[in-house]
Amino acid sequence: MKKKVTLQMVADYAGVSRGTVDRVINNRAHVSQTVYQRVMEALEATGYVSSRDVYLHNINETAGGQTDGLQENSKETALIGVLLPNWTGYFDTEVQRGLKKAREEFEPHQIRVMVERCESDLPQEAVQRLNRLRDAGAKGFAVCAADMPVLSEEIRKLTERGLPVITFNSDLPDSGRLLFVGQDYYQSGRVAGELARICTPADACILATAGNRAFYSHRTRLQGFLDRMTEAGRGGRIHVLETFNDYHLTWQKVKEYLGEHPETNLVYMANQSIAGCMQAVQEAGLSQRPKIVTHDYSLETKILLEEGSIDFTISQNIYQQGFLPISLLCDYVQGRDLPEQDIISPELSIITSQNL
Repeated sequence: MKKKVTLQMVADYAGVSRGTVDRVINNRAHVSQTVYQRVMEALEATGYVSSRDVYLHNINETAGGQTDGLQENSKETALIGVLLPNWTGYFDTEVQRGLKKAREEFEPHQIRVMVERCESDLPQEAVQRLNRLRDAGAKGFAVCAADMPVLSEEIRKLTERGLPVITFNSDLPDSGRLLFVGQDYYQSGRVAGELARICTPADACILATAGNRAFYSHRTRLQGFLDRMTEAGRGGRIHVLETFNDYHLTWQKVKEYLGEHPETNLVYMANQSIAGCMQAVQEAGLSQRPKIVTHDYSLETKILLEEGSIDFTISQNIYQQGFLPISLLCDYVQGRDLPEQDIISPELSIITSQNL
């Protein structure tokens, strides 16, 4: 029986990403003429679909006015909508710094940035705020939100209208988004797991604190950590707490756990409430402080590393995550090519007190 041709097979033939093939087929994004032609030839050669059918479909879509995107030569001001979660602290400070830089750089060039910030983790609120950006006339969207089916469906509706959506920091991989800007969270979790493996005995007792598993970034990072520890034969004594990035909830849950398990060898902080976790460790009255592995490189983390309160942090560039989606969307609405890859991730850096 003849093997079914997949999008990945077409992408491999053309030497592009699967997302690029999807963009050509659905007429969702500007790609260079060279890449477009390679994909069309690959569609024909693999027998996935006739390139003539794709061409006629795209012509009909454009002629029928199905896209709401800004025309290539238009000089009208394009509104870029940004949807943020209800996170504060280091994440918010760095994203706002990136957005400020994007406004300074792109608003003189017919780009206006409008931000909607959620006050809860409820997906219904995220959908309402996303629709508010749509109704305001946004031509593109930068989104950091919980990975929920109802929100992914709303984003898919936008992409089907030709409106580009770029996710950042936390991905919505099943939404039809254009691409994702952020850390390879699974790999960063595995790096944390390897650090834990090196720093602890074979029978170590380990506590992992996660933020909100509804967010792709949080649960994927945690899964990477757990997978690496399981591979190393260390999965038996790991306890996971979900603290929703809340200071008091983190402090309460961690302090309670350490009171019951004073033999804890390592605490892995895959959440944002480092201060709450550190207060709990200090108040637990342990005879020996557990090793501590965390993420991100804020001023708070730098101080904790300097004073020896934590051992490792794995950094990511959140400033870039605030700036780069706006830059890419600006390119899109003004008719310029986008990167072919579906994910843009910076390199991981492990920081200790010795390489601050």
